[in-house]
Formats: sequence, structure tokens, C-alpha cells
Amino acid sequence: MKPDDAGLMLDHLYIDPRYQGRGVGAAVLAEIFAEADRQGKPLRVTALRGSDSNRFYIRHGFTLVREAEWDNYYVRPAIG
Repeated sequence: MKPDDAGLMLDHLYIDPRYQGRGVGAAVLAEIFAEADRQGKPLRVTALRGSDSNRFYIRHGFTLVREAEWDNYYVRPAIG
């Protein structure tokens, strides 16, 4: 996670396929959300179109804000 002009950007989140579906990604996001909430900043993330990560981000409270040729762009509003 790094600061950007619009708040915070989750640059990359990759979970080793052997550990996917075990709550590792959700646990990592919980920590990232806590920090974004402490700062009172929205969190953005980009996902490759067609990737399973799109469902993951939507399930965890991100909203799709833009679709491009290769990527989908999501935001989670500031809380707190």
C-alpha cells in the first residue's frame, strides 16, 4: 500500500496459489483496511480483467469504478 493523489493505492496483492482460499488474503486486507481507516483515506486497487481477484475485491467491499481494456479499477471509500 502506498499513498497517491486520491488516497491510498494497494499496488499488488498476490497470494501463493497453495494458500488461496484459506483466508490469507482476507487477513492481509483486514490489516490494510485498518491502516486506511486510521488514515481516513480511500483505498484503490487494480485487477486484471477476467482474474478471480475481481470477485475477491468485490466480496471485500471494493466498488468497480472503471473498466479498461486490460484492467478493472476499484475503490473502497474512506471509513472513519
